[in-house]
Amino acid sequence: MARPAPAAVGSRWFLPAGQRPIAALAGVGLTALVAVPMLMLIFAAVRGPIGSLPFESQAFFTTSNFQDAATQGGLYRLGRDTFFYVAGAATISVVLGFALAWIVERTDIPFPNAIFILVLVPFLIPQSTMTNAWLEHLLPRTGQVNIWLRETLNLDITRGPIDPYNIQMMIVFQGLLLTPIVFLVLAAILRNQNGAMEEASRASGAGHWGTLRRVTAPLLFPGVFTAVVLAVWLTLDSTLVPFLLGGAGKVSLFNFRIWAALNSADGSYTGFGLASAYAVMGMVTLFVLFAVYALTTRHTAKYATITGNSMRAPKLELGYWFLPTVGFVLAYLALTWGVPGYRLVQGSFRAGLSGYWAQLTSSRFLDALFNSAVMSIGSATLGTIVIVLVAWTVVRSRAGPWKNGLDLLATSSLVIPAALAGVAFLTLFLTIRGIPLYGSLIGVTYALAYRLAIPYRITNAAMRQVGKDMEEVSATSGASPFTTLRRVTIPMLAPAISISWTIFFVFAVRESTLIRYLGFNDPTFGTGLGRFRGGPPGAAEAGTVLSILFILGTILGVRYLLFRRARL
Repeated sequence: MARPAPAAVGSRWFLPAGQRPIAALAGVGLTALVAVPMLMLIFAAVRGPIGSLPFESQAFFTTSNFQDAATQGGLYRLGRDTFFYVAGAATISVVLGFALAWIVERTDIPFPNAIFILVLVPFLIPQSTMTNAWLEHLLPRTGQVNIWLRETLNLDITRGPIDPYNIQMMIVFQGLLLTPIVFLVLAAILRNQNGAMEEASRASGAGHWGTLRRVTAPLLFPGVFTAVVLAVWLTLDSTLVPFLLGGAGKVSLFNFRIWAALNSADGSYTGFGLASAYAVMGMVTLFVLFAVYALTTRHTAKYATITGNSMRAPKLELGYWFLPTVGFVLAYLALTWGVPGYRLVQGSFRAGLSGYWAQLTSSRFLDALFNSAVMSIGSATLGTIVIVLVAWTVVRSRAGPWKNGLDLLATSSLVIPAALAGVAFLTLFLTIRGIPLYGSLIGVTYALAYRLAIPYRITNAAMRQVGKDMEEVSATSGASPFTTLRRVTIPMLAPAISISWTIFFVFAVRESTLIRYLGFNDPTFGTGLGRFRGGPPGAAEAGTVLSILFILGTILGVRYLLFRRARL
């Protein structure tokens, strides 16, 4: 059977007729998950006066929110502190993430799958637990690290020498917290890397470093760029580390401005319009970054490393680098989750197994387990289906406004904080009264899938590595576009899909802000399971440990099923 003819030159369609249903489904899914909160964000940014909610009767269209955001004092300090904080944290996370991903995916280190899971563990531990554990060891007077340094160096001081309450430590803490998600992005890209080009480079006489610089690095550019941008925006979106380290009074950060606008002293949301204006300004900056990205990667074939002639990149022998490499991995694991994990597990056994038994026999824990499983697995599956369809449409279609629009819309959800998304979906649910979404498990599951920017960028970068040749052979053999996508493309994307699903899942199971906005009052792991009144000592920590085991077991099960189907 002849291969379907491509879209005619000059046609207003950017895909052949048989592939347009995939693009249509991608557009519908993206509109439902992202366009609603995005339109609400833009709508709120141009509604005033300042101090009123955008949907109140006295509100009107104005640019006062943007004027107020641009004229607030301290812009130079805001830009300087934000730049150093974000650049430092992103650099630490990308360097560590790339090193760990390279070790796991491209070297012959023993037990790579076990190391993969261990590197992922800090992503599952609540960030407040990790940060407080680090901070406890670095307290100026009583921190064990400072006490050891004073005794070892014979320092005649009662505080320090390490002061954790400064921007430098904020950068280190935030960079360590970001490393697991950056590792996930880069591990998927490195796993898909075709080894034929590197083998050709080495056969031509190039060494390992020359091959890395001239062949591997350029091919990895889309994935590395994605990791950098994600690290930048996740740093901007998080206020946990700066607040715990006292940064609110010492540094001026962009995310503080959004937080302050959304959290007024009287508990109202009268700064919603100002926060939306800041978010729109961030969205414009993000669009500029991805415009550069789209321009740089417009020739998709340059980055296609998975083709019909692909070969798995050979594992590099560590040789005399084995002990330093293992030492680096063990030191990272001990720092990132060994210390916090020990503190958490030790606390859970304060009353033996009583804390675990109290949680496992508690109706609150069982309700939280059921609710968390449904909303996290459901939203992760829904979101993953949408991003695969969107990434395929964007990468496989020819240039045009629809392609760029889908790409930017999928990425733009990155700049919508959970509080803004919560208000946007709340307004939607209250408007659509015929469908009982407010306060329901279905409504929360649907809303949690909106955070698709990070998984989408991972899947988009991986899709650019997949050549068209096998899809063309499938189409020539008579397979429909959906069959080709299901049986050819998706198995080749299994590493990226598993990572994307994992990110959806973990973000959903840890979410609390969005769930509260949508009126869902039943217990979940994200909304504070650990608060166990009347329970034995350690019940709260035991609940956290059990939730981590649930997350880890689900991720391993999904990863096994995907890789087994793809035969990886």
